[in-house]
Amino acid sequence: LQLTITKGVTMKKGFLVALVLVSNCVFGQVNELLYLKKEQENKGNKRTFLIEKYSHSNKSIESIEEIRKEMIKSGKYKFVEYNSVQHHPKTSKSKYSKLSKKVWHLDNIHADEARGLIKNPKEVIVAVCDSGYESEHDDLEGGSVPGYNLIDNNYDTSPNTHHGTMVSGIIVGQKSQATNTSGIAPFVKIMPLKITTTKGSTTLSRIVDCIKYGVDQGAKVI
Repeated sequence: LQLTITKGVTMKKGFLVALVLVSNCVFGQVNELLYLKKEQENKGNKRTFLIEKYSHSNKSIESIEEIRKEMIKSGKYKFVEYNSVQHHPKTSKSKYSKLSKKVWHLDNIHADEARGLIKNPKEVIVAVCDSGYESEHDDLEGGSVPGYNLIDNNYDTSPNTHHGTMVSGIIVGQKSQATNTSGIAPFVKIMPLKITTTKGSTTLSRIVDCIKYGVDQGAKVI
């Protein structure tokens, strides 16, 4: 489904979707189906959401599966899949502090040498669909543009867990006394898009909405 959804996004010139799936994703039954009608895709209209949602909390999983099969059999839909629940590993503040002092990953990919090859760095916007962003962190201050909270539908992107801050630091972290090195691309700007709860979980539909939001707001990498 992830590959199908990526192809379904209206791509803009020079746009890249980097879809990273966490290792411990699990399926959770929410009695919802995500689908895209072929006629909707062909119209090419700009829509708030990429996919539609069918929900019926009173039906059993067997009944939902029968509905899914009938929808696929009709030939009217590009895809019909379950809205699964995804989880990312919990990252405590103490763990983030320890990780920030280890730069072996940057050394292994020769990040410093790579940055030296960039003559005219562009301020590309990178959308991070995660748990929010600690904007006042020493390594991240000034490294973001306004984001969005897709859980509460507001602009509060303060972190629910430290996972989003850690991921953002890997991308855009500024050189500090603690690390004596920068992130992979310290000249880009993070667009924090908050999609996970305090338990580190989200739904597949919210991930899709996050990708679409990032595209519409000018992100070049997600």
